Amino acid sequence: MSYKEFLRKVVFVPVIFIFLAASCGKDKTPDQPNQPSQPIQPVSDADLKALPKDAGGTHTPVVLNATDNTIYGYYFYKPSGYDASTADYPLLISLTGGGVEGNSMTNPSDLNKILGNGIQYMIKNNAWAPKPAAPRYAMLVISPQITAPEVTYSPDDLNAFIKSIIAKYRVNIHRIYMTGLSTGGSNTFKYVQYYPNGYVAAIVTTAGVGPSTNFPAYKNFPIWAFVGKNDTQKYDPLLPHIDSINKYSTTIKAKVTVYPGVGHNCWDMTYSGSGMGKEDPNYDKFNMSIYDWLFQYAK
Repeated sequence: MSYKEFLRKVVFVPVIFIFLAASCGKDKTPDQPNQPSQPIQPVSDADLKALPKDAGGTHTPVVLNATDNTIYGYYFYKPSGYDASTADYPLLISLTGGGVEGNSMTNPSDLNKILGNGIQYMIKNNAWAPKPAAPRYAMLVISPQITAPEVTYSPDDLNAFIKSIIAKYRVNIHRIYMTGLSTGGSNTFKYVQYYPNGYVAAIVTTAGVGPSTNFPAYKNFPIWAFVGKNDTQKYDPLLPHIDSINKYSTTIKAKVTVYPGVGHNCWDMTYSGSGMGKEDPNYDKFNMSIYDWLFQYAK
């Protein structure tokens, strides 16, 4: 049996989750498509205000190994107040683009490849908490690396990965979010399509586009997609993709923000917030932090 097959058997052992009120313990969100789920809805930020303020945390590599059962090696950002608190924290899964795959089990330094772009790049370069570009509330950030020789994240692997992260850290399972750039952005769309009732409550994609099938799966799911207008491979299919999703959405419409004159790399200006005011006015305005936007939703 291969290592990956072993992980799948461990992670997907059937478990019956019993719903408990928050005062009695942590409940679990269904993780299979088409199962009943708490509806995604706008929520207040009162629970987030109670979290310790993040004055700058730690960013730790967790290499792929035979005992961790996480399927991917990853970088883990832990806010400064996490260890002294007993609170459950929001979780942001940050997916990388292509070309930075690796196997940190056989070569631990491979994991550093993912630090060149995205939110993990911001954290590495001290542009995260307590900087203005970072979330106003503390959150965990997990950045998984695609395990070579694979070149993309699979929805099943991502779902198993999130399940293992919930088991390992104190995660507010009602506030799990996902974002991705390029390949990671496309895989973020794909995860929601395969697991519309899964763990994730809202997504932000940058320079990505989802599969052109099964649009009803995205119904009323919070999506904010960013793309450069000069990135024709992503811009051209993304607009009809969002339109198709919104034909089925009645309460929460998917958003798309377009940067004129920008090519494939639209993620730097999105994650840092520097793209605010530079978007095409014919599409959705970039008028609030993407993190504040994500915090509006829970399930």
